[in-house]
Order: sequence, then C-alpha cells, then structure tokens
Amino acid sequence: MALKKSLVLFLLLFVFVEFNSGQVKWVNKTGLYELSSKEKPFFIFFKADWCNWCRQMELSSFKELNVYNFINENFIPVLINESDKFSFIKLRDKTFSAKEFAARTGVESYPSILITNDNLIEIKRVNGFLNTDELNILLTKVMEAVNEQY
Repeated sequence: MALKKSLVLFLLLFVFVEFNSGQVKWVNKTGLYELSSKEKPFFIFFKADWCNWCRQMELSSFKELNVYNFINENFIPVLINESDKFSFIKLRDKTFSAKEFAARTGVESYPSILITNDNLIEIKRVNGFLNTDELNILLTKVMEAVNEQY
C-alpha cells in the first residue's frame, strides 16, 4: 500500500514538474534596471486579462517548445499584465503601475511585444497576435539584430 502511495505521489510530482517546465519563465518585473544584463535583451510581453488574443498567445504560441526555450535562453522575459492592479514596475527612482508602464512605453493595443536592450532602448515592437511560426520568425530576426549590438 505504501509503495502504491509513493508511486502515485511520484507520478503526480513528475506530471507537475513536466507541466511547469514547458513555459516561458517570466521574471518578477518590479525592478527592470536591477534585472539588466549586458548579455541578454528584454522580451516584454504586454497583455490584459480581458484580451482574448493575449490568452491565445499564452495558450498556444508561448507553449511551443522551440519558442519558450529560445525566449528563456536568449532573453530576460518580462510579463506586464495591464489588468494587474497590484503590479508595479520600478524604473530607476520612479514606480509605475502596469497600465502606466504600458502607456509610457507606447503600447497602444494588446497583445504587444517590446524587445529592448539592457538599457530599455527599443530593438523591436510588435502589436497584435502572433502564431508560433510568426513568433519564431520574429525571434530569429531580432536575435540577428541583437547580435550586432552585443
């Protein structure tokens, strides 16, 4: 009986780890400058809870193995949820709500992707839904531009 319980617990743990390992590893965005790295640019995904296309990207485009591995390995991935009233972004000595930060960075629609260097200077901006193939193409082209800068 104890062996059965151990086996079930092991399988549940295995499924949980497998399920959670297949995703973009979004970082805490409270201090973007503190996250700066000369080695990696920022990949900032702007979303809102009410946005259907944002959910579609989260459920499909970002779940593709090649996409999330590429983002996790080559970028500092930051998720900004405009609907999150308790999320704040600190830039130097100023603090912004997610909505204020989106406006400050020129986000006009959701979903939006902003790719910046470590000083938050824009490299590429894309507004709207991207399927997996479109996102792969974007990431490849952006890395070519990034490699020229670093």
